[in-house]
Amino acid sequence: MISRVENLLTFDFLPTFLFSLFLAYIFYQLIRPEFFVLEQYKQWHEIGYYQNPIDFSAQRQQSHAYELRWQAERLNSFRKSGKCPPVYPNGWYGVMEGSQLLPGQCFPVNIVGLNLVVFREQKGDLAQHPKAHILDSMCPHLGANLAVGGRVHQDKIECPFHGWQFDGSTGNCVKIPYKDQKVSIPSQCHIKSYPSCEVNGWIHIWFDAEGRPPSWHIPLVPQIQLNYWNIRAKVGHEVLAHIQELPENAGDLAHLSEVHETGHTWEASWKPLDPEVEREYEAKQEKLIENRLGKKALKEIRQIEGINSVGELGPAPVGQMCLVHRYKLFGMLVPFSTIKVVARQTGPALVHLLYESSLFGQGAFMQYVTPIEPLKQRLVHHTWAQKSIPSFLSHILARGEAIQVERDILIWNNKCYVKAPVVVKSPEDALLLSHRKWYSQFYSENSPTLESTRKNPVSPLSTDW
Repeated sequence: MISRVENLLTFDFLPTFLFSLFLAYIFYQLIRPEFFVLEQYKQWHEIGYYQNPIDFSAQRQQSHAYELRWQAERLNSFRKSGKCPPVYPNGWYGVMEGSQLLPGQCFPVNIVGLNLVVFREQKGDLAQHPKAHILDSMCPHLGANLAVGGRVHQDKIECPFHGWQFDGSTGNCVKIPYKDQKVSIPSQCHIKSYPSCEVNGWIHIWFDAEGRPPSWHIPLVPQIQLNYWNIRAKVGHEVLAHIQELPENAGDLAHLSEVHETGHTWEASWKPLDPEVEREYEAKQEKLIENRLGKKALKEIRQIEGINSVGELGPAPVGQMCLVHRYKLFGMLVPFSTIKVVARQTGPALVHLLYESSLFGQGAFMQYVTPIEPLKQRLVHHTWAQKSIPSFLSHILARGEAIQVERDILIWNNKCYVKAPVVVKSPEDALLLSHRKWYSQFYSENSPTLESTRKNPVSPLSTDW
């Protein structure tokens, strides 16, 4: 017995044993869901433009990046935009991840033609989750930017220039800290406050060109709200296209076989959902949360959103795409690679792609399209998966999704919008026109057009007096 133990402790055995422990540790880290979140962000000029062979020396790489951007800017300067619809549709837009905004923090945000400040209360009614507010960022006193150097006091933000404080909910000035404490606050001293909500892990802003309040709210994804799924990947791209071009892909089923066929097969359909069907769906999702957490928790979630119940607003306008996706390898279908996807286009800029697979489990791609310029979009995909699925499988899925998106961006970054396309009598083109008709509901009389934004740009600031 002693001799066997001595043999185990020989010099030859120890390296093998330690190496095996190391491999086991690496394998454990790979399969544990919370190991790390895949993050990737590509700027607009990195996809869809000519690239010279890369010299991998550091100096040449930097020169290559400048050269690539210069080439892209030059090519884009000759590009025709076409006769575009209004550039900022009415609806909810994703502003930023809720976890990126800590209590007492503020950030500058420039989207949908607006200069905004986003800040989170230090402590609100919901002490464990203080509310986020969104205001115009320019102080009406002397024009300082509240988001740059501004300080948060409870539910108010203070101007960094003279200390004037503005209420996050109303935008009204509530304090002017001059030595003369009797100074009266002018009635016109206020900043525009925008309706906002925080749902499914993101802070959203309501934009409406007519100044109307929200008419619908963003449907909850119970698995995210209940923490059944966790975040696995965050992939972002910049796209030079009109915002309608991106969701229009859901109604353009003919492009799947041309752009996305390599290594894949697809079966897809799209249709706008009846409002009553959507109302029942949203009520069912809320009921799942209520059954798990109780009515009080559901009420708190709705308070964070700024909405008390499904019935308070109308159902969300949803166009739904059902898709069955399979991977191919050497022309043959890969076993267990079938993925069933239900893509719910919610309003003009949000898409919830709920997937189910025997290999990848259940989860969602949460898509946020946000205009940062009239013809420049920030496209973000967050991949969520059930906690039992290993991280590396979710990363494979997220990278595959990113590859498919970049195939689309190659087209978007180089095309123009065709207002009156030449179509044929076919189910494919009929569906495309149906999608355009459905999307047109998000435009109104005063929706900003490309021409109006060029006449009145947000930046640079005019020097005309």
